Amino acid sequence: MKKIKISIDLFMKNKAMNIFIIMELAISLCFGILVISIIDKEYQYYSFTKDINEAYIYMSQTNILNENSMLYKYQNEEKIIISRFRKENIWSYNETIEDPEKAYLLNEYHIDNVYPMDKIQEDVMKKCLKSGRWYESNEINKETNNIIECVIIGDKNTFPLDTIINGALYKITYDNDSNHLNWEIKTKYKFKVVGILSKNSDLFLFNATANPPESLLIRDMFDEVNYGSDNFFEKISINNSKEKDNEEKKVTILCSSSDIYNESYIFEDGMIPSNEKNAMFMFNDNVTDLEKDEIINELKKEASVTSFENIKKNERALATNSIASYLPLVICFMAIVITALISTSILTYIKNQKIFDTFVICGMSHSDGVRINIIYSLIVIISSLLIGFIIWTILSIFDVLPWNNMNFGNSSIIYVLTNIIIDFITINIVNSIVLKKEYKYE
Repeated sequence: MKKIKISIDLFMKNKAMNIFIIMELAISLCFGILVISIIDKEYQYYSFTKDINEAYIYMSQTNILNENSMLYKYQNEEKIIISRFRKENIWSYNETIEDPEKAYLLNEYHIDNVYPMDKIQEDVMKKCLKSGRWYESNEINKETNNIIECVIIGDKNTFPLDTIINGALYKITYDNDSNHLNWEIKTKYKFKVVGILSKNSDLFLFNATANPPESLLIRDMFDEVNYGSDNFFEKISINNSKEKDNEEKKVTILCSSSDIYNESYIFEDGMIPSNEKNAMFMFNDNVTDLEKDEIINELKKEASVTSFENIKKNERALATNSIASYLPLVICFMAIVITALISTSILTYIKNQKIFDTFVICGMSHSDGVRINIIYSLIVIISSLLIGFIIWTILSIFDVLPWNNMNFGNSSIIYVLTNIIIDFITINIVNSIVLKKEYKYE
């Protein structure tokens, strides 16, 4: 207790200088977290898809994908495997209400989208899973009682694990005589939540275009679904505090494509055509290099075809340039902070030299001096963390931080811990060297 009291007294005797150190460390911490979060966001799209190899993106400006597309011709010939963007028009359904229209309208929740995923999309999205596990298709899990396992983007309190979400495929017809829409239920679905992504997630749907096609980036192939944030700081921002009251009741469902057929709600004149123009495809193992070239050349007659390796190269180059722009700022700022810590530690000792002289005369050992310095360091670092937290909170409340360009996650935590360790070591090494040199401790 005596050493703690001495450390506090030393801290209070140099309040102005210590406040300067604390503010410097706090601002360094906030600035570093901001930059590291931006760098992490820049790199995340590449990291999500880096394992995808030997794939190609098919992008049509005019032709909608259907059975007449050459893409399907080659799939039917077992030359390629197609992965495509799909969104099913499955809407909310209240099983306690018989009238189909009211069964849709009178719900405690709202199904925004249902995305049947194939293996390529699943492998990417699995890396974003926050809680629970990834779904199993009914082909694998036979004992499901026709309940479809799913992973959701939504509020984990509204839709906790094992929640059953009811959905339906509605048939809507128009009655000319009554000038009224008639509703009927075509197919009912039950989805069981087994995994949860964050409330603000990017989905790998590759529903993107670029001109020229060779300039396409991986980030262009992700679509954002945003129902708020799981991040405390982002949630308290002004913009997020103005969210609609029912935002937490919206949900987007991801499930296996083998569990959902490619259906859509239909009117009397037939099924609404799909508007899909993009797809990703991979060649089967039995296709030779010569055949690959021939197929790509044929597909280029009806659409743009770009290798995914080229897209990854574009993304990697952009991410590398961003990192190269931001990282020197972090290194420079940390160097300034370390230099300032060394200078202020020496100045602090000089100001307190008479006190340390008295302590040494009274028998203070080198280890006692080190312990006092450790406690003093902890006071400075903990104070800087608290001030940094307050600054970050204020910036969050007034929505100053560019959350859309940030990934506030593990990298930020690692940066904070690294900063704390470096600050602690710097202060203690400097003070220990000064004590040893001045008082000839062995």
